[in-house]
Amino acid sequence: MYSFLDSIDNARKVFDKTRNRTIYVYNALFRALSLVGHGEEVLDTYRRMNSIGIPSDRFSYTYVLKACVASDCLVSLLNKGKEIHAHILRHGYDGYVHIMTTLVDMYAKFGCVSNASCVFNQMPVKKCCFLECYDCLLCEEWEGFRGIGAVQGIDARDARFMSEFCDNG
Repeated sequence: MYSFLDSIDNARKVFDKTRNRTIYVYNALFRALSLVGHGEEVLDTYRRMNSIGIPSDRFSYTYVLKACVASDCLVSLLNKGKEIHAHILRHGYDGYVHIMTTLVDMYAKFGCVSNASCVFNQMPVKKCCFLECYDCLLCEEWEGFRGIGAVQGIDARDARFMSEFCDNG
């Protein structure tokens, strides 16, 4: 509730006073912190949650992946996102569309077009609304890279694919 009222400090106080912290309590805090751009705090809290043995659920993964891009797009956060991606695969959460779309978003925002395309291509279910978002997201990212000439880690095949994809819609 406090997070909806832009009172992240009060939300944090309620969390700190909660004795029996379930995954639902953690997810509420993750969501609140991600919305206000406190990505690194989400990741720290996530690490503590895992260390005390509370397993992640499909919502945890979504919020934690969003936290990777909620702060500055640092390489260390990309690496953390990749670790979380591996955890998702190990625990069988790769069938959840909202987790996979968040992964595509994370990779695209870090400029990892190949990784975003790979995740997208491996998705068992592709929703129509997601396809449009994927088109827009990748084209937006690609245009930014093409415009500033800072394409990094994209091989010639990816560059041709993205140029054709964005130019032809």
